[in-house]
Amino acid sequence: MAILSGAHHKTLDTKELLLALAGAMAGLDLLKTIGLPVGWYRFSLALLSLAGALWAAFKKTHGRGNLWAVRLGSGVMAFVFLAQASGYANLADRLFFAFGWSAILLLAGFLVVGMIRSGLARLMAFPTVGGHVLVERLGSSLQDRLCRMMGILVWILIIVRLFPVWGIYPSASEAWNALVGLEMGLGEFRISLGLLLLAFMALYTSLGLSWLLNALLEVQVFPGQDVDPGARHAMGKLIHYFLVLVGLLVAMNLVGIKLESFLVLGGALGVGIGFGLQHVANNFISGLILLFERPVKVGDTVVVDKEWGRVKRIGLRSTVIETFDRSELIVPNSHLVSNTVTNWTLSNPMARVRIQVGVGYSTDIQLALDLLREAAQRNSRVLREPAPAAFFTRFGESSVELELHAWVADVKERLLAQSEIGIEIQRLLGEAGVEIPFPQRDLHIRSWAKTEEEPAG
Repeated sequence: MAILSGAHHKTLDTKELLLALAGAMAGLDLLKTIGLPVGWYRFSLALLSLAGALWAAFKKTHGRGNLWAVRLGSGVMAFVFLAQASGYANLADRLFFAFGWSAILLLAGFLVVGMIRSGLARLMAFPTVGGHVLVERLGSSLQDRLCRMMGILVWILIIVRLFPVWGIYPSASEAWNALVGLEMGLGEFRISLGLLLLAFMALYTSLGLSWLLNALLEVQVFPGQDVDPGARHAMGKLIHYFLVLVGLLVAMNLVGIKLESFLVLGGALGVGIGFGLQHVANNFISGLILLFERPVKVGDTVVVDKEWGRVKRIGLRSTVIETFDRSELIVPNSHLVSNTVTNWTLSNPMARVRIQVGVGYSTDIQLALDLLREAAQRNSRVLREPAPAAFFTRFGESSVELELHAWVADVKERLLAQSEIGIEIQRLLGEAGVEIPFPQRDLHIRSWAKTEEEPAG
């Protein structure tokens, strides 16, 4: 409630300030129109600027942004009053109107952006729009991206409109033409601001298309297909890299950078990679190998350097593995390509449970083996095919050692199945009177050496 209240107060402050400025500007324009004497007009301007400075100085604000805006307005109004009182009437008049119209444009920009955001929220609240599966899945993210794009357009228009307000250009169209034609360069290479804007739009569009295509795949294509999470991740990454590369090439072509120029830098870049960037390049290429060959996929259960975990994300440089302790292991991609990695779910998520049991030498071994198989068969996690199997392994120092093999459908259930089967084995062997011996030694004393303290015979 506090956040909503703060946002409400901020909106009221913006509207209140906008109405006050608009009223002051309209009042002065009216005085000019009716032909008020110059003295009265200057007195009115001084009075309005003084009132504005005092109002801004004592106005209670909400938020740091509003505080700085009000302080700036108070300072400008005070300067206008001093300029008018000192006889600089033209400066005071020009500064008052320029600042007033600038403030109106900026405040209007904030209001328009807020209206766009609230309008999109209301639009997505309609059942016909909000009920779409894509909007349901990406509602907040889609709304933020649309608001950001429209906000950029609004602020570009406002900035262009500010130039004629301050007299820099006669009109907004001339200001726009001058801005897009503004050139900068380094040596013989020249580029205009308009081409830079087009290049930025190309990159931004490629990123937006990448995000939208990945969203469509996740929401409408993949759910109807039998595609594992690793393949989804790999396909999404490849689409993202391809579209970003296309956007980058288009942007480079727009600003006049030809691909032939990179041939000159190829040798220097190769030397740089050979010395300082070889690990970065190695990890990047290894990341592409992981995406294409897919020896490790997102969602796989792997063992890396004796650490168990699940592959959470495969990036350009490294792979994130979430261990069973909920910690995250950052592994360079080259390590996964060039070293041995145990992947428990590469082609099949099944896993084998191995339990070793020692029984006494007086035990009926066949009975013990049957009890081990029965304990596994009673467990709901154990697969019926392959069937559980029990084996004699060897004669130990204190016991006859047996081993049980059972299979579970998913490696994630391996530890739970091992615990449950072990408890059941202990119960069944106890009911059958089968001993699970602990390590023991037989001590045989062959002779007792006599000492001087002991009496003879």
